[in-house]
Amino acid sequence: MQFEMDSVARNAANLKMIRYEDSKACRIITEASHVEIYKFDPAEKKWTRIGVAGSAFIIERVEEPTYR
Repeated sequence: MQFEMDSVARNAANLKMIRYEDSKACRIITEASHVEIYKFDPAEKKWTRIGVAGSAFIIERVEEPTYR
């Protein structure tokens, strides 16, 4: 049996994990389940993956900067 979290529970779990790194986080505004970071080389006009991938969150904070 596969366990699936509803969106409210998943959001709460994600916010709890974010607060380990940023205790001032108060709300997840939006999220992307998978992103990768690329670097652009203007000389070669080419994008290259830099080996960073995972979930991304835009959050609201209770202190400045209020959005991150």
